[in-house]
Order: sequence, then structure tokens, then C-alpha cells
Amino acid sequence: MDRPVRYAFQMDYVLYFLVGSLLANSIPHLTNGISGRQFHTPFASPPGKGFSSPVINVIWACFNLGLAAFVYHRFLDDEPGTHALMSMAAIGFVSTAIALAWWFGRVNDDKG
Repeated sequence: MDRPVRYAFQMDYVLYFLVGSLLANSIPHLTNGISGRQFHTPFASPPGKGFSSPVINVIWACFNLGLAAFVYHRFLDDEPGTHALMSMAAIGFVSTAIALAWWFGRVNDDKG
């Protein structure tokens, strides 16, 4: 009887670690993207070494944030709460972040 509880408890550590890793990976992409700067992504040429546009960086950051939220809510959250409100917050976040990346990317392109 003790085995399933112990396994679930250990798996929580792995899932929380994954959520933390995804959140940490989103930060540099989000800050550079919203600031209108190019930054490295897996989609650049060469992958991971070249630069991607600010909008691509924001999209990659939002993907990481979304995956972190999915893992947390699907596997770790005992009380899901109101998903509709969180969905609206996510839509507002993503649309504003992409708009800022597009705008500041254009401003930075005009400078040089």
C-alpha cells in the first residue's frame, strides 16, 4: 500500500522541477522579445546559436509558460479554480507580449 503513495510523492518533485525549468527558460526569451531584441531560440539558424526575431522569442516564451501551466494544473493542482478567468489572463498576456515585441522590434530596426 505504501508504494503508490511514495511514487506519487517522488513524481511531484520531478514535475515541480519541470515546471520550474520551463518558467526559467521563458524569462530570457520573454524579456528580450518584449524589449524588441533578437535572441537565440531552437528555431534559429543554426539552432540554438543563431538569432530569432522578438516575436518568435515571445511565442517561444509563451509556449514554455503555457506548458508549465498545463503540467502544474493537470498533475499538481488539487483545486483547479476558475480556468475561464486564467484563460482570459493568458490571452491578455500573450497578445500584449506579442504586440510589444512587434512594436519594439520595429523601433530597434529603425535605429540601426
